[in-house]
Amino acid sequence: MASVNSVTLLGTVASEVRHTQTDKSQVSNFSLKTDALSINGKAYSSWHNIVVWGRGAEMVKDLSEGDMLTVFGELGTETWESDGEKKYKSVVKAHRVQLASEEGQANAPF
Repeated sequence: MASVNSVTLLGTVASEVRHTQTDKSQVSNFSLKTDALSINGKAYSSWHNIVVWGRGAEMVKDLSEGDMLTVFGELGTETWESDGEKKYKSVVKAHRVQLASEEGQANAPF
């Protein structure tokens, strides 16, 4: 059976972009805040952990909090160990990031 792992988010940068250069590649991490309405009409926000590699990481490193973006990617999980305990975090592995205007029009893809 076929499966699909696809994520598209439109939101604002909610944290400083952390940029790391490794021996083989570059990686950037940041949080993206999205807003929505619940079933009862109350507004709520969600924060998403975004990871971008390679050329895309270089292009997003100068983003600022509040910049509006569209992020296209897939849902993934990062794991690490802390004090002997295995930890997990859901992340969006971005394949493409685009700056978006206030009207939601995408421009300037990375």
